[in-house]
Amino acid sequence: PPKTFVAANKQSFNATAIGDLIIEVPNGCDVTKLRLTEVLYSPVVGYTLVSVGRLDQLGYSVTF
Repeated sequence: PPKTFVAANKQSFNATAIGDLIIEVPNGCDVTKLRLTEVLYSPVVGYTLVSVGRLDQLGYSVTF
């Protein structure tokens, strides 16, 4: 069954698949590749949403 998730704007989406995703993130003057696991996929979301809370749980540091 689809899994529902909520974006920061409180809009709900249904995920139709779960998998891994590699993203590139800025890291000072460099770029670091991160493998995100158990990523939710929804065909109606036209962009990549990354949970800062989930990254924090995994031990990553996020600076804006």
